[in-house]
Amino acid sequence: MAELSLYRCKIIDSDDPNLDFKLKDFINNYDPILIFKSQHSEALKREKQSCGGYIFLDGTWDKAKSILFANKLLKELPQCHLESTKKSIYSPLRKACSEEFLSTLEAIKEVIEVDEQRNLEDLLSPLKFVIEEQKKWVPKDPS
Repeated sequence: MAELSLYRCKIIDSDDPNLDFKLKDFINNYDPILIFKSQHSEALKREKQSCGGYIFLDGTWDKAKSILFANKLLKELPQCHLESTKKSIYSPLRKACSEEFLSTLEAIKEVIEVDEQRNLEDLLSPLKFVIEEQKKWVPKDPS
C-alpha cells in the first residue's frame, strides 16, 4: 500500500538474493534511519532528523526482528521509534507485542507526519477499507 501511495517509497524484499547489495546501495545514497523500537532506539523527534530516508521492516514482529538480527547493515543503522499514543486501527484483527505498536503503513504515516509536519490521514484509506472487509469474515461471538 505504501509503495502504491507514496512516490518516494522503495521496497527491498528481505528474501531478495541481492538484499545486501541493494541495502548497501540504499544506505550509501540516503543515509537512512531504521524505524524499529528496541533498547537501542531513540524517540523520533519533531526536529528535522539528519537523514535522507527511513527504513521500515514489514512483517510480523518476529519476522521483523529476525530480518534485523540477521543483517549487519541494518544493525549498524541509527534506530528511532515512534512515541505514539494512538492505538492501531488494525488492532481488532492483528496481535501486536504491545498496545502502542502500529502496522507498518501506520508507522510510515506517523514518521512522514513528524518529518514533514503534514497530515497524511488519507494514506490509511486503503488499510481502513481492507480492515472493514476483513471484519466481515471474523466469526461473530455467539453469546
